[in-house]
Amino acid sequence: MADGIIPQMENMGLETVGPSGDDPATPVTTPSLATSDLPTAPANFSGSATTRPSGDKSIAERFISLVEDMVSDLKKIKFDDPVRDIFNPVVYAKEIHDCFIRKYCNSTKSVLFLGMNPGPSKTGKHTGVPFADTETVKGWMEITAEITADVGGTQKESPKGGPRSGVSGKRFWKLCKGLCDTPEKFFDKCFVYDYCPLIFLGENGKNVTPSDMKADMKNEINGVCDDFLRLLIRLLDVKVVVNLGNWYCI
Repeated sequence: MADGIIPQMENMGLETVGPSGDDPATPVTTPSLATSDLPTAPANFSGSATTRPSGDKSIAERFISLVEDMVSDLKKIKFDDPVRDIFNPVVYAKEIHDCFIRKYCNSTKSVLFLGMNPGPSKTGKHTGVPFADTETVKGWMEITAEITADVGGTQKESPKGGPRSGVSGKRFWKLCKGLCDTPEKFFDKCFVYDYCPLIFLGENGKNVTPSDMKADMKNEINGVCDDFLRLLIRLLDVKVVVNLGNWYCI
């Protein structure tokens, strides 16, 4: 995660838990967090939680609006070398992504499992659900929406189709299934999302991490994603953030 937001979250009384090296993250007991303790978003962020009247909009619809605003702000960033291609699963798999939020995130959550950003898929297009393959999405979560939009880019995230997930995804969702049995039990108090939705590819389809990027470009990404995360924590009234992986900001 970006350097700036973790100290801010800890100062607010919000516990951040994450892996040390390759060790898996483990949740801990944390002090409660009042919504009033959270900072407001900067004026240059278009997040719906602060700039649009919520009216009767559900938490899920406000969540989706926040994501759409983040996507819009990320599009304003000028990407250059070493980034050659960018893919956004929350756009090309929007039907699945939005169904996931509407079905399992229409209430506040005590725990947010926070992935960093999706990497290039060697087994198929990303589903728009963090760490989840089509078997988990369709079988366990019972989400039947399909990827209908063009993936975009020039390298087309090869190969196409999404039959399998990576090792980390298999381990994470296997743990969730083993502990909670049903998705309804898991998502009652928890949710899973990514800090940044974008897949960055360099030459020959190689994964590009923020540590590979120029400082100005990396800082712009961090700024947008930090602002989104603050608003999401406020919206869901999150008490514990569990980091899954490392967001390289060296």
